Amino acid sequence: MSSDDDDYPDPAVLEIGSFMTRAGLAGEDAPHVVFPSQDESSDSNVARKDVDYRGGICADKLQYLINECYNSPDMPVKDPKNHGVVFVEPLGVCRKSRETAVEVLFESFGVPSYFAAPSPQLALYSSGRGSGTVVQCGHSATETITIYEGFVIPNSLKSVVECSGKKVIDRVEEFMRNTVGKEIPRSYIVDAQIFNFSLIPKEFKDFSLPDGTKITVTEEMRSQYEMAMFGSPFGIEKTAYHAVMAADIDMRRDLFCNVILSGGASMVRGFADVFTKYIREEASVRHSDKLKIKAVAAPERKYYSWIGGSIVGSLSNYQTAHVSRQQYEECGPSVVYRWFHFGNVSDKPFEPRL
Repeated sequence: MSSDDDDYPDPAVLEIGSFMTRAGLAGEDAPHVVFPSQDESSDSNVARKDVDYRGGICADKLQYLINECYNSPDMPVKDPKNHGVVFVEPLGVCRKSRETAVEVLFESFGVPSYFAAPSPQLALYSSGRGSGTVVQCGHSATETITIYEGFVIPNSLKSVVECSGKKVIDRVEEFMRNTVGKEIPRSYIVDAQIFNFSLIPKEFKDFSLPDGTKITVTEEMRSQYEMAMFGSPFGIEKTAYHAVMAADIDMRRDLFCNVILSGGASMVRGFADVFTKYIREEASVRHSDKLKIKAVAAPERKYYSWIGGSIVGSLSNYQTAHVSRQQYEECGPSVVYRWFHFGNVSDKPFEPRL
């Protein structure tokens, strides 16, 4: 679909994450606008609110973030009334959050059309595959789901908050604070290459705090990240393994060979190699060592879900797949359940576990 088409201009793609918000125009390779979803330093109560899709996102918070997207000087879409929206959803959204998003976009921004898809499925589209196991390491949770020839495998969704980016970084910070005896700014920890599996101990980068205290980075400090993400009862290698095992036996080979790593928390250097090591160990308990497992970690995986939304929005059949304003006005926010198939339509938060 061409953006030169006056009748059907390319839609905007919005991804309102718990940590970062991304926006841009369908057909582009990367979002034009990226900013934190929560600004704790702001004087605005709305800006300081967190983004909670599972418990029910507040309409004023969602409206605030979407408004920030459209008002950004980098956003190519200036008038939301002229462009539809592809909305990237996290998995496990409760009914209240989903209907709030639809209502805010149609009522407050006057968008002409709306399309929604779960972020892991869009991440798979970005990889150019129709089948695979998507491991999405986000700020608030790590979610894994298997998709075969475009269809989500029932009961394959696995989600754990213990391996979320926030929980893992909090653990590393707490360990270093207890070791050093004082608070260490997060930026110093990142610059010290602690979140880097590809370094050997002699390559660790020591650093000094503003007060002159010198911090020597040790293998024990770096191992906190690995222990938080892997090897525990809720390690991400276990969520991925159990997601694949939820599929029929004749599908599993393809699903093990196409593990797609996605999300900002997976951006650690060497992450794919460590993940592969752990999932092979998990699988070897029940399978032959010859089982082929391949994890794909593309450089752009931080934006995989947004890019997938961009791909969907640029397809010619987008115009027949979306919810139109007329359909919304006739049916209200619940129209999304007639038009799209979602795994969770409960009024309660969705918290799948192993």
